[in-house]
Amino acid sequence: VLAGQQLGELAVDSEDYAAAIQEFEATLEAFPKSDLEAELLLQLGEAVFALEDSARYGEVLQVLERVLKAGPSTEIEYRARLNRGRVLYAQENISAALKTYKRLLGEGRFRFFEGETRLLIGQSYQDQGQLEEAQNQYEKVRDDFPQSAVSAMALFRTGELFLKKYGDAELAEEYFKE
Repeated sequence: VLAGQQLGELAVDSEDYAAAIQEFEATLEAFPKSDLEAELLLQLGEAVFALEDSARYGEVLQVLERVLKAGPSTEIEYRARLNRGRVLYAQENISAALKTYKRLLGEGRFRFFEGETRLLIGQSYQDQGQLEEAQNQYEKVRDDFPQSAVSAMALFRTGELFLKKYGDAELAEEYFKE
C-alpha cells in the first residue's frame, strides 16, 4: 500500500496527474481494505482535480464522498470537505462553495485549519468584487494566525487587493513587505 501511495505521490510531484491517478486507483483496487483507503481516495480526487478538466469534476465529487464514507481522520475529512468546496467553486457554484467553507468554520474540530478556510472565503469574495468582505477575511487570518504561512498569504492577498482593485501601490507595497 505504501509503495503504491509513494508511486502516486511521485507522479503528482512531477505533475503527471494521469500516472498518479493510475497508481492510486491500482493501489485502491489491490488493497481495498487498507487503513489508508481514505487518504488514497483523497489523493486520487486531488489528482483528478489537478487535471483541470471540468468534465471530470463530477468524478472528483464522487471520490470525495467516498473519502467521507471511508472513516477518515479529522485532517483527511477536512481536506475532502474543503476540496469539495474548491470543486464547487471551479464549477462556478460560488454560493455552494461558500456554504461548504462556512460550514467548516462552524465546526470547532477544524479550528486548526481555520486560516486556510478563511483564505478561500476571502478569495471567493474578492473574485466576486465583494472587496470589504474579502479584506475582513484576510484581516481575521492575519490577526488570528500571526507568523504562519496562512498569515503570509493573507498579507499577500491584501496587498494584491489594494494594488489591483484599489490601485493603491503604496499600501500594497507595505503589505507585500510585511
